[in-house]
Amino acid sequence: MLEADPTSHVALAEAVASGRGMATAMAMAGDRAGSLRQARATIERAQAGVNAGPDKRSRQRHVAESTTELGSVYEILAKQSSASRTHQDWEAARSALQQAIFRLDSVMADGKLTSIDTTDQQRAKNLLAEAEEHLSASQRNRQRR
Repeated sequence: MLEADPTSHVALAEAVASGRGMATAMAMAGDRAGSLRQARATIERAQAGVNAGPDKRSRQRHVAESTTELGSVYEILAKQSSASRTHQDWEAARSALQQAIFRLDSVMADGKLTSIDTTDQQRAKNLLAEAEEHLSASQRNRQRR
């Protein structure tokens, strides 16, 4: 549908939602490479759609949501990772989530807040807090050694 009509908000929303869901499912199944590839492809799809239609605000929100999902995927992977990779995954999660919050803040600065905007921002902030907590605990553990 999106290839047939790149300006279709509905097609973009469906493509992004399914991509996000697939990335999460793949991460939960332990497919590290596949989940990260899918999450990044979903962000790229959302970014490509930003300039394709008249509803730029909604399309930018899709990029922010997809970036939040990348952070979530990294958190899932961090919980499954070996000790040597866990810290890197939490760092990557934090970076993606900070970007998502920045994007959500700019989307919301452009207009009236919707309940979806508020929910998306709160989810990203909650995930960021979790990443920060894990990184702080990791730092404290390293300092004790």
